Amino acid sequence: MNTPDPLPPHDNDAERAVLGSLLLAGDPDYVRRARTIICAEDFYGGKGRVTFEAMCALAEAGTPLDTVTMGGWLDANRPGQVTTAELSQLVLDTPTYTNMAHYARLVFDTSTRRKLIEAMSSGVRGAYELPGGEALSYAQNLLTDLHATQAKGEASDMRSVADIALAGRGRTWTWGISDLDEWTNGGLCHGDFHVIDGYTSTGKTHFGVSIAWAAACAGARVGYFSLEVGKRDLFWRLAGHVSGIDWRLLMASKAADSVRAEPRQRAVDTLTGMDTLWLFDRQRSVEQITMQAVANSLDVAIVDYGQLVAASEKGHGMYEQNASAAMKLQRLAKQENIAVVCFSQVSNAGARAGEDHGGVIAAKGAGEWGSAATTFLHMTRDAWAIDPAKQGEVTFSMMKSQIGPSGCSLMRYLDFKTSRFRRSWVDQAKEAPWWATD
Repeated sequence: MNTPDPLPPHDNDAERAVLGSLLLAGDPDYVRRARTIICAEDFYGGKGRVTFEAMCALAEAGTPLDTVTMGGWLDANRPGQVTTAELSQLVLDTPTYTNMAHYARLVFDTSTRRKLIEAMSSGVRGAYELPGGEALSYAQNLLTDLHATQAKGEASDMRSVADIALAGRGRTWTWGISDLDEWTNGGLCHGDFHVIDGYTSTGKTHFGVSIAWAAACAGARVGYFSLEVGKRDLFWRLAGHVSGIDWRLLMASKAADSVRAEPRQRAVDTLTGMDTLWLFDRQRSVEQITMQAVANSLDVAIVDYGQLVAASEKGHGMYEQNASAAMKLQRLAKQENIAVVCFSQVSNAGARAGEDHGGVIAAKGAGEWGSAATTFLHMTRDAWAIDPAKQGEVTFSMMKSQIGPSGCSLMRYLDFKTSRFRRSWVDQAKEAPWWATD
């Protein structure tokens, strides 16, 4: 015998409490604040939806809420659906209006779970009816659409916005370079989308390793999503960064009596004891990155890398592909409240033609990365210089910033053995410690 499906998740008490709170407050501003969290469709019951619609309509007109004005609007626009007696009972059942936002979040939570159940059920049907690849894309799109529709904006009235503005940017985590922390108003912060671009062999992955370690040590939950370097190599690069030893020597050193055995083990123990840092190397879409970022409650997501191309005209296939990736990563930052750092490689075509100035033109016109980013940081390095000091010089130029200065630059010297960025040049051949050489 078939058993009936359980009722979708709903919280009738929370729905009644939020409606009663709004009636008890009687202030249109409270309704506007509630709308930053929930909408009429978030109510499970028809009466709740109709009542909230009436409240929103009166608030838009600037009319104070009470049972009389509500009853008049309902009689004129939704006759017979909600009575004045039912409105009066909502007020009697609500002890205070100060918990309105808490009740609204409960309603939003159960609404989200209902929509998730519906999306997952559609995904299961797709798995039966569609080819494997199409079914996977269909399921990913369902979840992406759910993320988009469930994203709620912040309050738009100036009183509420002032409270948010005066609270500041919130907690931030260091880049590992103090000047960049100053340029970005304190460092990496929830909701920021940073794009860092450069040509091949500029030092982007080294910088990513440096950021990941600095932010994790500062207390952030960090995920490093590599589309180029495997987790094994990333682990040893981190070990080199932690220990100050050439990561390639650490990776190759296995003998127990090696001079590097003890510092190697200390680096391994340090990394295995780090419970705020995750490495990913098999995510092949922004949707997969989003799922992992949400599942692991990340504060910082580092994506290495997104491809930049010299495609300046809309309609170009690669342009559209890059535009889509840029907007999805921006959405991940804003909607999931995560600091996203994306490393991107600039096409060399423009530079070879003599048309590009340090990659900036190609980057600015490639797939909307520049317009989507909170900050746009450009890295340059002369990888083919004869002078080793010149080879290690990395210039960071802030091309765009919504949270700090732009048009500024700084220089650091990259130690390729340890992924560390120094303020001054250090001759590694002369000053390398004894355990870093054979």
